[in-house]
Amino acid sequence: MVFIITLITLVGLALFFFIKRRNFEKVWDWKEWEKPTSFYSLNEGNQTDLLLFAEVSSEWLDTVNENFPWEKFEIYDNRFGEYMSILFDEVVWKSGIKDERELWTKLNYHQKIFGVFLASDGDIDNGGVDQFIFNRPEFMVVVIDLWRLLEMENLITDYLDVLKEFSKKWPDFEDVVTQFGITPSGKGVKFPTLFPWDGSLKSSEKIEEYYYEEEFKKELYQKISDFIEKNFDKFTKIIE
Repeated sequence: MVFIITLITLVGLALFFFIKRRNFEKVWDWKEWEKPTSFYSLNEGNQTDLLLFAEVSSEWLDTVNENFPWEKFEIYDNRFGEYMSILFDEVVWKSGIKDERELWTKLNYHQKIFGVFLASDGDIDNGGVDQFIFNRPEFMVVVIDLWRLLEMENLITDYLDVLKEFSKKWPDFEDVVTQFGITPSGKGVKFPTLFPWDGSLKSSEKIEEYYYEEEFKKELYQKISDFIEKNFDKFTKIIE
């Protein structure tokens, strides 16, 4: 009986987290918008102003801290999920913005970091590194800046191998592999034209061997959560 209750609880938590993730994907679903035509950069648009935000209470912050200690980390029910839902998903949804480029330029630097995290982690969780590159090519360069900020050096090293393999499929991409942030000569061309897909990237398998492990997820989620907590004033206005 205890086993059945535990199983039902785990399934429920997994479904809850999946719904949260799907809501995020709807927020960033460029299928509903005009697809981006070039890579995103953390340096474009707004950098410091809090133009889009949610108001939260200090009580809510205390509750999140108390309810989700890292010592009792659960992969489908944790502090990161709360921040995703309240500090990003709802903010973007309520903004009513229907153009992804407009949204990107209005987010400040810290919100962009969180946005890159959610875009990359969501697609990698759903279908692997290949899916992330194919579905969200506008983020495939800037994600390196994110991982560097979070000091995920092994992940960066393995991802660079993926980009090197990818550059063999698209020679113009070689410049990006060696000089991050530089948009290739194909700038202005729709990504589906730039990224013909003919199969999986074998080098991505190395990342996927550890990316879904609970220990790795805890490290990744804790680092992005620490980043948010150190910069709450860049994400939200706290009310008493």
